[in-house]
This record gives sequence, C-alpha cells and structure tokens, in this order.
Amino acid sequence: MQEYLANRTGIYSAIGATTLAFLSMQDFTSPETAASLLSDLDGALKDQPSHYQKQFALQREWLNNPNVPQVEVVLFATLPVGIPEPGKSYYTLIVFSQHLWSRGSIHINTTNPLVPPQIDGQYLNSPGDFGEYSSTYFGSYQSDLI
Repeated sequence: MQEYLANRTGIYSAIGATTLAFLSMQDFTSPETAASLLSDLDGALKDQPSHYQKQFALQREWLNNPNVPQVEVVLFATLPVGIPEPGKSYYTLIVFSQHLWSRGSIHINTTNPLVPPQIDGQYLNSPGDFGEYSSTYFGSYQSDLI
C-alpha cells in the first residue's frame, strides 16, 4: 500500500482480477484422493471441541457435494512480487479456500475502548483446512491447467 500511495505503482495500481472458476473438491481431486482426504479429516475432527461439531458436520457434507465450491481460482494480470522485466506481461493465478475450518478468537482485554482487542485468527490451524494436502492436490491440478 505504501508503494501505491507514494508512486501510484505496485499491485494496488493493477486492474483486471478475474475469477476463473469456483471448483468443488471433485473438480480437482480423484475419487481415491478425495476418499483419503475425507478419511483423514474424519479422524482429525473427532478431537475438535464439541461446540464446533454442527458447523463441521455441515462443512463435511459440502465436501461431498459437487455443487458446493471449495476453492476460487482468480487470475490477476500483474506480477504481485518482484520487479517485472520491461516489455514482459505477467499473470498470477491465486487460489482461495472458500470454507476454512479454522476457528480463531477475539477477546476484549481491557475496559479502555481505544485499546485494540486480542485477535488470534488460528489461520489454517485446523485439520479440516487440509494444510499440505490442499496445496499438494490443488497444486497438481493447477499444473494441469497451465
């Protein structure tokens, strides 16, 4: 943001982000891989707090539904990092998870309204986010796209 404010250059000056696709798990994994992932997930979710079980059950159903996308594939007509070479065009493909399983917390730690709360996002900290699985399996699908 600093670069954009100072020079009107950088990623914030680019236009042209385009959603290419919303993909269900069935779109980017084989049935065997999906079964393995779901088995691992079921085992891991047994150890999660009971107050999340209804949410997790719903999200688990979505994984089996080919009409519920799990990832969004977005194409940016820019180079988000590094220095572009003059005369070259760049595109960046980014994948966003649609239904994360991680649950963080926000706590007010003082009576002073000017003090920010304690925020612990716990991003990608749940077994349901698949961690290395999602990047490995979607990464292989992404290679097939290109």
